[in-house]
Amino acid sequence: MEDAALRDALLEKFNEVETAPFLFVGSGLSRRYIGLDDWEGTLRHFAKLTDRDYEYYAAQAGNDLPTVASLIAEEFYELWWQNDEYAEQRADLKAKCTTKSSPLKFQIAEYMRELADPSSVPDQYEEEVDALRRVTVDGIITTNWDTFLEKLFPEYTVYASQDEVLFSYQHAVAEIYKIHGCCQQPNSLVLTAADYEDFNRKNAYLAAKLTTVFLEHPIVFLGYSLQDANVQSILNSLGYCLSDERLETLSDRLIFVQRAKGKESSISPSVITAGDQNLEALRVTTDSFASVYEALAQTERRINANLLRQVKKQVYELVQTNDPQDRMHVVDIENLEDHEDVEIVVGVGVYGKLGERGLTGIEIDELFEDLVSGGHKFDDLAEGIVMQTIRGWLDARKRYVPLYKYLKLAGMLTEDGYLLDEEELPPRIVRIATLPRSTYEYDVSEEQQRRFRTMTIADVEEETDGPVAAARYITLVENIDVDNLEDFLSRNSEHLTTTEFRKLACMYDRLRYGPGFDE
Repeated sequence: MEDAALRDALLEKFNEVETAPFLFVGSGLSRRYIGLDDWEGTLRHFAKLTDRDYEYYAAQAGNDLPTVASLIAEEFYELWWQNDEYAEQRADLKAKCTTKSSPLKFQIAEYMRELADPSSVPDQYEEEVDALRRVTVDGIITTNWDTFLEKLFPEYTVYASQDEVLFSYQHAVAEIYKIHGCCQQPNSLVLTAADYEDFNRKNAYLAAKLTTVFLEHPIVFLGYSLQDANVQSILNSLGYCLSDERLETLSDRLIFVQRAKGKESSISPSVITAGDQNLEALRVTTDSFASVYEALAQTERRINANLLRQVKKQVYELVQTNDPQDRMHVVDIENLEDHEDVEIVVGVGVYGKLGERGLTGIEIDELFEDLVSGGHKFDDLAEGIVMQTIRGWLDARKRYVPLYKYLKLAGMLTEDGYLLDEEELPPRIVRIATLPRSTYEYDVSEEQQRRFRTMTIADVEEETDGPVAAARYITLVENIDVDNLEDFLSRNSEHLTTTEFRKLACMYDRLRYGPGFDE
């Protein structure tokens, strides 16, 4: 697969979800860009501070790395307190030496701080790192201890440990969650067997805290293998606390990026485990991550991430404190420079007439609800909805929109449901109106296609587990009964926020009000 094709395929995937992606970053990224060792390599390096070889500790621990770290930390503890080489560090840090592992963590933290410099990236990766700086993401979750990511994204707020993530309020915008600790706070590092025991004890709470992030955002894993223990730990915890329906949503959000190791770039489904469930994640293999970052950079957000976080933060603080400030300042949002000076005003009142809030104030959820309920809420605004509301969403790269109902109400269709005058419509409206049926169909094997083609909607509901799964496979039914489809969508309208239901609702829109699908 060519890099451009890979970029476009990922961009399409990202644009299926209305929120920007999150990155989940592992040690592979730091190895790639700043030459840090993997965990075993790091332990080998610091075993040299003791009087024994790494192999001694590894054999004693049965190659269990947290136990290896515990043994090295215990051996180094005595040396750190006695050796003159560490006298200056002892003077500065002895008050922070709270456990036997603290001295080793001090050494590792100092080492990490010295190496985490984006300006020292090897020449062959400069283009990738420049592209990484420009990505549009709502946040980053990482198990890395170094500060490479903070330096790439200096405006992002950092939560430097598992406890900070658990016991602070996050806004899920412009934030970095360092769930294994940070070298800026050495005692926060998850390093030894005792650290992992404590981390795993709290892992269910961490998973609960991150559930919204995983369900509402695409999650792009960088620097991990599919079998990585840290990733498996989080996914297992999520798997045990989510319903089957929620797990289906999660399955559609996970993207693992791995090195192709000289092979051709590719993108394909891959099965991973979450609790006692199997999920189908997307596996991307490529030797150059630039195309991945370019796709992330082209995922559009209308408001700067740091500004959006400031908005969410102030609204939250207003609700929490019930102590609004007595000042109001009006400013063009595009001219803002200092986000910290922004003060937010929220108006609450009667919903009022649609004309008072404008066509651009209509939410996409409202059109989907109006579509599947057979409502008439926007009948008088149909032309404006097509030319302004929907056109604006398409400019923001939203792809699945209910279009034909409002084209018909606006008199823009022939009697057969085809576009009356394509030249009078914005090109993006025409493109979305003429997408092939395959755009909305669930991607399955040829055998599954043959199986579901001949079914009815009732058959599919009986054969699948839950409404979201049914929605996926109904897209494959060859002769869809439009009335039955309307009934299915109406009965399960609470799922209209999912990609599966929006694709199916778009098919219904075209079958009910448009020309159907010719192919």
